[in-house]
Amino acid sequence: MAAFEVTTEAKWIAPSSIETGDWVTMAWVCMIYDHNLDPISYLNLVADQKQQLIDCPIDRLVRNKDCSNLATAPAKICDDGWLGFDSVMLKGVTV
Repeated sequence: MAAFEVTTEAKWIAPSSIETGDWVTMAWVCMIYDHNLDPISYLNLVADQKQQLIDCPIDRLVRNKDCSNLATAPAKICDDGWLGFDSVMLKGVTV
């Protein structure tokens, strides 16, 4: 298990893979994604939007997102890595 520190309000959104090394530090409001969030196909995007209209009025979260049609690549933070305030790390990036 890697040792790391997350100060507050970091969000990791990963249907595939986010990897961290030892002694990783993240400042406030960091976001890490291993995908683009939007589906590869336009038809899948339309289906996602329809599902959001069903999910969002309930609790403002998309609970039933189909992640099987997203382009993903691991996001990796190596040993002693640091993400500064309000940073966004996207798929396929290594820090």
